[in-house]
Parts: sequence; C-alpha cells; structure tokens
Amino acid sequence: MRSARASWSSQIDMPGHTNAALAAVAALNADGAAPPLYTGTDVGFSSLNCDDEWTYRWLADVIGEVASLTPGPYIHIGGDETAATPPAAYRRFIERVQTLVQACGKQMIGWEEIAHARLLPSTVVQHWHSDDARAAVQQGSQVILSPASRTYLDMQYTAGPWGCTGPATWRSGHL
Repeated sequence: MRSARASWSSQIDMPGHTNAALAAVAALNADGAAPPLYTGTDVGFSSLNCDDEWTYRWLADVIGEVASLTPGPYIHIGGDETAATPPAAYRRFIERVQTLVQACGKQMIGWEEIAHARLLPSTVVQHWHSDDARAAVQQGSQVILSPASRTYLDMQYTAGPWGCTGPATWRSGHL
C-alpha cells in the first residue's frame, strides 16, 4: 500500500523476539525443546537456532508466505534486542536472511543492529536508538530515521515543537 509517499511493510522479528515461535516449533530451539509460553514484556532472552539448516528452511517458508501475501517491496526482519544470540552467529544470521528475503523479490529492512553484518546494497536499516545506523551508512545502505525518543506513535512525549502532551492518536489530532 502506497500513498502520500508512505509505504507499509510486514515485520517478522528474528532472530530474537521469537519466544512464541520457539514455543510452537521445538525444532527452532538449539536443544530441540520448546520453552513455555511467555506473556511478560522482557525482551532479549529468546533466539532462533542460528546454526541449524532447518531454521533457514523454516524461515524461507515463512518469508515466502509473507512475501506472497504482501504487495509492498519490503519485509522487515526486526533484528533488534538479541542479547541471547552470540554476535558472530547474529552476523551470519543477518547475512543469510538477507538472501532469503531477496529471493522472494523483497527488500529487507531491519533495525539498526543489523548494520554490524555485511549488508547487501538493497538492505535498508531503520534507526531507532543508537549510533549503529552509522555503520550502515558507511556500507552504502539506505537508512530510515525513526528515533524512538520522538517518532513512536504509541509513546507519550513531553510538550515539544508540535504541542503534543500525550500519546499521538488519530482521534486527538496529534498526527
């Protein structure tokens, strides 16, 4: 969907933010055992098994299905808050997933942490809270600027140049 220079994309979080998938599909876990379902708000404790070929076959199916259902040119893979994923495994994972997204005819977007991997020229990095996106610029990647301190629609901000004193909503007219 595209109008007024806005574009919509699906986001499938990986390799972190994956506890629901890990609980549903035991083979995605390094030990093959599904963890219990989690209903809290902590992040960073779950990770797909980045060293198993089965994970990538499963992801190719999921990405392919989402790609076939969405009209836009992008798929957002998340890539943030991955404390449970070792850095070397994380970089290999991002580099591999880029090719899966590209094979489905889509451009990959990921949060700024993906800039620690070697990025394809078509990969887009989304800035949200740190200077990690600078590494993407140095690689020649496009960057979406969406600093969490100013642009998230579901957060309350202090009064600023736009006069917003509460969360931005369609009803309040603060968009």
